[in-house]
Amino acid sequence: MVKRCIWLILVSLVLAPAAAGKTPEKRQADTLRDLSGVYFIVEPLRADVEADGLTTAQIQQDVELKLRHAGIYLMTETEWERTPGRPFLYIRVNTVKKGAGYAYHLQVKLFQRVRLERYQAIPPVLVPTWSAREEIGVIDAGKIQEVRKYLAGTMEEFIKAYLALNSV
Repeated sequence: MVKRCIWLILVSLVLAPAAAGKTPEKRQADTLRDLSGVYFIVEPLRADVEADGLTTAQIQQDVELKLRHAGIYLMTETEWERTPGRPFLYIRVNTVKKGAGYAYHLQVKLFQRVRLERYQAIPPVLVPTWSAREEIGVIDAGKIQEVRKYLAGTMEEFIKAYLALNSV
């Protein structure tokens, strides 16, 4: 009986996306539909990585240039505050220095305020509704600038998903 229950659960997990007509990636991408632009936030980098040559300002500039080059409108903070759901792109480059190198973890996520369907009285909560594949690796401190190249690839993933659902 237990084996049968487990089998039914596994089958339902596999078939549920097909039954809904969309893969989890497609449902995630749909959350980008009808965005008029983006506001983005880059989490400040640690002091040690900035001292080794990778700065928060560089990351901000790289992200801004990528989005502008793709034709994606960059919202001001005031515009963002007036946008339903207050969607924003969150860029995080987390690093840990060990000896002469760094472990790094790149994240690019789109957060939006959402409301629980079952209980509308709860104020909207901020949740990630779209995320790129995360990059994790180890790099020599002298090559820390290469993390920008990995971030560029992750940003391309966002841009492709955004442009597939929004005209610019």
